[in-house]
Amino acid sequence: MDILMGVDAGTSVIKAIAITPAGSEKALATRSLSTDHPEPRWAQQDMNTVWEQTAGCLGDLLKQLPRDVTILGVSIAGQGDGCWLINRDGDPVRDAILWSDSRASEYIEQWRTDGTLEEIERICGSELFPGTVLPLLAWLSDEEPQRLETAATLLFCKDWLTYKLTGECTTDLSDASLPLLDIHDQSYSDAVWETIGLAEYMHLRPELQPAGSVVGSITEPAAARTGIPVGTPVVMGLFDVAASAIGCGAVSEGDSVSSIGTSVVNQSLASTPRVDSTTIQVALWDDLYTEAIGSNAGTRSIEWVRSEIVNEGKVSYSDLETAAQSVPVGADGLLYLPYLSPTGERGPFVDPNARAQLLGLEPSHTTAHIVRAVYEGLALALRDCYEAIPKTVSQLYVTGGPTRSPFWNQLVADCMGVEILVPNSAEPTAVGAAVLAGVGTDCYSDPTVGTSQVLSTPDRYQPTTAVTETYDLLYEQYVQIRSHMTEIWALHAETTSQLSG
Repeated sequence: MDILMGVDAGTSVIKAIAITPAGSEKALATRSLSTDHPEPRWAQQDMNTVWEQTAGCLGDLLKQLPRDVTILGVSIAGQGDGCWLINRDGDPVRDAILWSDSRASEYIEQWRTDGTLEEIERICGSELFPGTVLPLLAWLSDEEPQRLETAATLLFCKDWLTYKLTGECTTDLSDASLPLLDIHDQSYSDAVWETIGLAEYMHLRPELQPAGSVVGSITEPAAARTGIPVGTPVVMGLFDVAASAIGCGAVSEGDSVSSIGTSVVNQSLASTPRVDSTTIQVALWDDLYTEAIGSNAGTRSIEWVRSEIVNEGKVSYSDLETAAQSVPVGADGLLYLPYLSPTGERGPFVDPNARAQLLGLEPSHTTAHIVRAVYEGLALALRDCYEAIPKTVSQLYVTGGPTRSPFWNQLVADCMGVEILVPNSAEPTAVGAAVLAGVGTDCYSDPTVGTSQVLSTPDRYQPTTAVTETYDLLYEQYVQIRSHMTEIWALHAETTSQLSG
């Protein structure tokens, strides 16, 4: 049996999958990770622990396979951004600082004021946030200079794990895009380092390798730890958001993907990049980019309405949907703004004060109206993100827990006005990495061929024209209302702070 292995090294869970080149899943293994918060705004992980859990996960995967299996290749996708530094001996300089860390917020605010942020955005195509590598390096330069001085190479999560498998220090375009690349020519930019006064650390940049190319092979220490034979090819992966697109089947311009969980990541593929502070521009390979927006308007609202509004969570999600379907489109004038996260919203607008609202509430409204409004609010927030990406969405792949519901999928199709595709793969990021392993080992000529071999036909949902026209009107109302809430949210935050103080 020939096998391709793909790894999804997420922030909280490591997943490894084994598939045949024809797409048959043979094994799946998972291991959990924890995040440390030594200070209120810090988010860190011990790099050796991340490696040990990944190696253990690969070992667990191998134990489920026949002894005579042939592993054709391995590829890793991982959480993006953050700062993963190693010294000349290949040992971590310190714990990895994660994408969700906000210790460098002051640098972002300073750079926004003095024009630095705008200049970097012009080069790399996206506005920085605190968990990207440049502000984190600036923080290290000021707060832990001795650690930065001992660093030899800057890596990202998947690159650290690839290094532990192969001994090679490399990264790819997707992780390097924000904010180390000139997004237009897909090469390292010296200017971004010079702009922030850290040109002396440009030597930390690892070698760029294309996703889907062989970067090395399993070393003896890695073989001893994972059980994967020495010499097995290791193929360059992508950061997890981009890999998940491949694992869904999104490989062409106009394909879009929404991964829906507690938070939501929306992305659309394009042949050319653009400069925009509201989205993240990421190069995948020579002629393909993904433009992404992260949103906090995820499934937390569904959990809330189920646990707090509808019988204290003692009803099923199916019951929720039955209630929602008993109410007409538009919930008889009840509108929900789904900003339930205590950290506010991050896309397509950034406002830490944003909070959820039910608007238009009348005595005639029932619990079913509230449920319907919540589902519709989430769909409208999804559309809001794609309206900020000025690319024509030809088809939208959706993944995550809610996509098990035909009601939800049809609602999104109607609200977006585009065909919705629901992949049958439960682990699209790991599958996307496995497809890249197949590209690197000549099982497939490119990711398009790989996905056609690996993925089965997705479930499809077509929009209903008359319903979409109604949602067009509701969306106009939604945007007008949420755009006028900024001052009200700020006043609410100030008042809440005074009361709690």
